[in-house]
Amino acid sequence: MYANGSRAQAFLVIKGYHMGSAWFEEAFNKLPGVSFFFEYEHCLRDLAPAGSTLAPVMLTFRHLQQSCGSCAGQKRTTRCRACGVVPPPDGSRLQLATAGSTAHWPAGAAREAPCVATGISFAALGGPYWQHLVALRRLMPTLPVLVHVRSNLVKHALSYLRQACPGEKNHVTKAKERARLYVPPARLLLRVRSISYAQQAMLRRASQLAGGAKLHHIVYEAMQADLGAELRRVLRVVGAVPPAEPPPTERGAMVKAGFDDLRAALANFGELDGVLAPLPCLPKMLHATSPQVFPLKACEAVGDVLWEQRTQPGHGGLNLSVAREMARVEDFDRAASSTRGARPKELSPSNCEGRAEPLDPS
Repeated sequence: MYANGSRAQAFLVIKGYHMGSAWFEEAFNKLPGVSFFFEYEHCLRDLAPAGSTLAPVMLTFRHLQQSCGSCAGQKRTTRCRACGVVPPPDGSRLQLATAGSTAHWPAGAAREAPCVATGISFAALGGPYWQHLVALRRLMPTLPVLVHVRSNLVKHALSYLRQACPGEKNHVTKAKERARLYVPPARLLLRVRSISYAQQAMLRRASQLAGGAKLHHIVYEAMQADLGAELRRVLRVVGAVPPAEPPPTERGAMVKAGFDDLRAALANFGELDGVLAPLPCLPKMLHATSPQVFPLKACEAVGDVLWEQRTQPGHGGLNLSVAREMARVEDFDRAASSTRGARPKELSPSNCEGRAEPLDPS
C-alpha cells in the first residue's frame, strides 16, 4: 500500500539482450502512476549479503509491493529499494555501512497520481536467478509474467554485430550519421542462429515461470510502430487502466539508432540478399523498411536450418561456401577464446568502414 492509499499491479518481464528494454523503461516511467526497473538482477548482486550471490527474494517482493516511481538520478541501490523505502537486506554492504547510524528509511512519499502498475525485468535466467524468480512466484502466485521479444532476427543480429565498431550504440539521445558496414554473411548467420535459439529458450523459461498462464509479449517492432499504443497494451495486459495519452516526448529521450532500410546500413546488402534468399523468413526481414512484426513460431525453423550447416553444409539451399565459412568462423572463434580467453570482435575495423576483410586463419 502506498502513501496515497493506492495499490499498484505488479508485473515481471523476462527479456533477452538488445531488445530495446532500456528504451521501454524510459518511456514507461514517463506515464503517470507507474514504475519500471530495467534488469533488476543488478540490484540482487549490489545488495547481496556477505557470502551470498544474490539478495533474498523478500527484497524483490517488497520492491514490487512498495515501489512507485523511478527516482531517476538516485543511486541504483536506492532505486533498487523502492526509492529508498525498503531497508537494505541484513548483511549487505549497505546495511553494514549504515548499521548503528541514525539513518531513517522513509515510509514513502505521496505522488500526484495514484500508483497503478510497477514492474521489473530480468535478463539473467540461469542458476540462482531462476531460483530467485521461482521463489518470487511462490510469494506472488498471480504475478503477471510478460516476455520482451524481437521478431526481426536480421536487424536484431545487426544490433549485436555493429557494437564491435567504435562509437556504435543501439540507442542514442540524438540523431547521428551512421557508417555503412560490411557484414560477412557467415557472421550474420551465426549471430541469427544464436539469437534465435536464445529467444526460444527465453520463451520456454517464461512460459514455465508463468505456470501455464497465458504469456503476453512486449514486441520491439510494435514499440517502434506505436510506442504509446504498446505501453497502453502492456498496462491493460497486467490489469491496470492505461492513460488516455502516450508518454510525453522530451528532449534527451532515447531514439533508435539503427536504420529502417538496411540498404542504407549495409555496404554488401546485395551479397547478403543473395545468401539469405533460400532461407525461411530472413529475406523478408532483410527487406523490411518499416517496423514489421514477424510470426515467432513460424520463423523458429531458421535456427535449425543454420544449425544443420555444421554437419550438412548447404542444407536448406544455403550457399555451400557460406556454410563452410560458418564452420570455419565458429572454429576460429572457439580457438581464439581458448587461447586468448575472449572471443574476437565479430566485425573487423575494415568491416566497420564498409570493406570486406578475410578472416585471419592463424
